[in-house]
Amino acid sequence: LSLGYHNWAFVEFTGRNDWDSRLPENKQSYFYPGVNASLVLTDMIPSLKNNEFLNYAKIKGAYAITGNVYTPDASSVTSGSYLLESTFSQVAGFPYGTLPGFSADATINNPNIKPEVVRSTEFGAELGFFRSRIIAEAAYYFQDNNDQVVPIGISNSTGYANAFLNAARFNNKGFEADLKLTPFIRFGPTDAWELSANYNYNTSDVVSVYEGLNELFVGNTAYIVKGYPAYTHKLKDWLRDPTGRVIIDPVSGYPLQNPVNTYFGRTNPKHIIGITNEINIKGFSLRAVAEYRGGAFIVNGLGPTLDFTGISKQSATNGRQRFVFPNSVVKNADGSFTPNTDIAIKNAHYDFLQATVFRNVQTNYYSSADFWKLREVVLSYTVPTTTLASSKIIKKAVISLVGRNLIMLRPGTNQWTDPEFSNTVGNAVGFTDNGQSPPTRLFGFNVNLTF
Repeated sequence: LSLGYHNWAFVEFTGRNDWDSRLPENKQSYFYPGVNASLVLTDMIPSLKNNEFLNYAKIKGAYAITGNVYTPDASSVTSGSYLLESTFSQVAGFPYGTLPGFSADATINNPNIKPEVVRSTEFGAELGFFRSRIIAEAAYYFQDNNDQVVPIGISNSTGYANAFLNAARFNNKGFEADLKLTPFIRFGPTDAWELSANYNYNTSDVVSVYEGLNELFVGNTAYIVKGYPAYTHKLKDWLRDPTGRVIIDPVSGYPLQNPVNTYFGRTNPKHIIGITNEINIKGFSLRAVAEYRGGAFIVNGLGPTLDFTGISKQSATNGRQRFVFPNSVVKNADGSFTPNTDIAIKNAHYDFLQATVFRNVQTNYYSSADFWKLREVVLSYTVPTTTLASSKIIKKAVISLVGRNLIMLRPGTNQWTDPEFSNTVGNAVGFTDNGQSPPTRLFGFNVNLTF
């Protein structure tokens, strides 16, 4: 239901009801409403009409509830159509030989599963300046995500490894801004440089997890942890003193591993920036798209594999000669710590790096996932209509050269690969292994003809 008043005040009410057979039979119906409203200030306030500086101004707000039935990704053994009752799969060689047999799947399903519910609140504004040569939009949003379905790990003694449960509640909040300059610079009647940029800030906070637990394992190194962002790395690290220095074994010189895994950074980016440039001059068009993502961290599971084979830069540390582990200390009998200046590791090659001492500690392969990328560059030429005038078939012709993923800039701490890669498309992102192909550049051309 949409209502308008004098073409400057608007309000819209929406309501939707779904009946989904993937839910329990007596709970298949769920309703979610929404409302949004806006005021066009430049039409509402007489003094703003025909304003050369501010020619358009609108403020808006919205509240909505949305529902969703959780569907595992395509790689999951349990498909989205079978989340209520646990199923069995045929297993080769079970119970023995070629005799057909069935085994319980790894995940136990939930006959009382409920839809995931998201309550969203948003406020924003749209502004146009100098006859809309400058267009700016900004919005703040807050989302309450409840009854999130998470496959949580359970004891294998049950016969299963995971269970699907409505097990988490967390909040998302963020800020979005868009700026468009049309044109940014004008070179002639039809020649101009247009520039647009957008910024998105998003952070989250886990409010609660299943039945008073503090954390839930998601996959790889990702966890849902109460009081932390969704999702957070939990990693194997060195044993450290109160100032963060690594404690070593005074006999072997090897750093000691912390028996308790530690929480680290978030797996999802906090900041996303997109920039688009387009220049048009005398039939030529140059369009470039760049993107930045920052605030996330990645565990480069590719690193231990490269170290094991001895082909990584890290595997050649100190020329594979013995060395004193950097920023390390020795724990004294009285509990104090003394800086280590002369106890070198006993073996700098296979025993230390390529066996289990170094490769078993995930923080050695933990790095920032920040990057800048030149996503796409397109150089196009539109053939003049005068050139095509003699043709009775072709009315327009555009020839383009295309390049994608041309440049990537990332911090020096990430010596491994593209941080945008991950070994999953689910919630357990932020982890790579040797199963991903290296990032590639793409070059091509397009010919578009209008007849």
